[in-house]
Amino acid sequence: MRIGIWGTGGIARAHTRHFARLDGAELVMYDLDPARAEAMAATVGGRAVATAEELLAAVDGVVIAVPTDAHYACARQALEAGKHVLLEKPITRSLEQADELIALAQAKGVHLVPAHVSRFFPEFVAARDRVNKGAVGTPAAIRVYRGGKAPQGTEGWFQNLARSGGVILDLAVHDFDWLLWTFGPVERIYCRSVRMGAEARDVPGDYALATITFQNGAVAHLESCWMDPLGFNIAFEVAGSEGLISFDARAVAGLRITGAVQASGTNRDASDDPFYGQAKMFGAVLQGAAPTVSAQEGRAALALALAAEESANTHRVIVMDPATASV
Repeated sequence: MRIGIWGTGGIARAHTRHFARLDGAELVMYDLDPARAEAMAATVGGRAVATAEELLAAVDGVVIAVPTDAHYACARQALEAGKHVLLEKPITRSLEQADELIALAQAKGVHLVPAHVSRFFPEFVAARDRVNKGAVGTPAAIRVYRGGKAPQGTEGWFQNLARSGGVILDLAVHDFDWLLWTFGPVERIYCRSVRMGAEARDVPGDYALATITFQNGAVAHLESCWMDPLGFNIAFEVAGSEGLISFDARAVAGLRITGAVQASGTNRDASDDPFYGQAKMFGAVLQGAAPTVSAQEGRAALALALAAEESANTHRVIVMDPATASV
């Protein structure tokens, strides 16, 4: 498998490390900074090229790991070249761009795969499985936290809201995807943020809190933070009529399940990694398999993130268009 890595920043290092583990993988790197591409290629025995055109000519599929505002242009070029694309989240900065890329992938007969890596975390997979099997009865209240220290990126692009969308589009979009995947379509969302709206504050980070009402009546509180001095953490709870599922990466390994329907938790295998699971999935796509995360699912998560962004800016409840509330 000939796999291109377009962009060699922080997230690309994770992709590169795990794609290099795939049997028969040949990695080719490209970055606007040739020295960075050469350095990353050297870590895995790959090679670097000088242009995007060279990259696309040398590979069967490409991982696009560039700043969010460049997703559309890079993915469009790769799809035009007839390459399968694993595109970092959020897939684009607007729904119009997402729709154009989805249509282009369909026209070219290739897959556009959003890199929603939370789909490959054993805890998130197991929690969804337990919910579907009735471990909590009827889901009623969900709480999700994801946070860490404020990232910067090249030229500080993470902290430029116009480029990254801030903590809502860059970080919370993982959880928007998991919530849609697990609990179904959203009816409305309300969000407040310290970086958006008329009362936006000049703070060395970013924080947002969203309240989401699903069409099935469940309510979720989603907290996203780039102001956590203790570093990265993920936690969630799912409460329902028959029990509770909880997970806190800082507290315990695996899920804690309490309720009428007992089930064992799932601990992560220390020898594996969600990014490796995602790499194996995309490797299978290059060999003819269908992706387990669709472009339409990436669009749905983007639609919910953009609605949260609008709510944070306007302080209004946003009622989701049924056409964009889910896949």
